[in-house]
This record gives sequence, structure tokens and C-alpha cells, in this order.
Amino acid sequence: MFNYTEAVGFLVQASSSDSSGANKIAFLFLFAGFVFYGIMFLRYRNVNKRHHHESDTKSRTANIQAGDTFVHSRTGVTDSNMPGANNKQFNGKLWGLF
Repeated sequence: MFNYTEAVGFLVQASSSDSSGANKIAFLFLFAGFVFYGIMFLRYRNVNKRHHHESDTKSRTANIQAGDTFVHSRTGVTDSNMPGANNKQFNGKLWGLF
């Protein structure tokens, strides 16, 4: 188990003994930060666990046909509202507001 009091005591002793020891400890913490970032980046990036849709998924298409059916055309319309519009019609209950 890691003892924090011994670690803090070691850091205080190393920093007070000479400046080169303090530099070593500072570079150790700096390096540890980069290592931690790299480990977390590789852990959450999951490079080897990605799904490549084009190569991993099998798909088959059949004879696809599409068509548009013309219904009717409206000309000379002057009203800004469309008759028979259902944009103000609510289906269901909206949290008791209506």
C-alpha cells in the first residue's frame, strides 16, 4: 500500500538537500503527467476496437425503384394560411399545458 506521508517526507527531503534533486523530482512529476495523459488517451480512444462499417458490415441491395406521383397544382393562391392545415393541432397531452 502506498504511504502518502513517506512520499511527502521524501519529496521534502529531496527538495531541501540540493537543487538537482528538486529538479529531478520536478521532471519526474512533469513526465508522469505526460505518461498519464497518454495512457488515458489510448484507453478512451479504443483504437483497436473501432467498427469499420464498410468492411465489417455485409449489405445487399435489390432492384431499387422510386417514383413521384403528381397530385395537383395550386395557382392564384392569395391567402397566407393554407386551408386545412394541421400545424396547430396537437395529438396527446403536452404536460398539462393545453
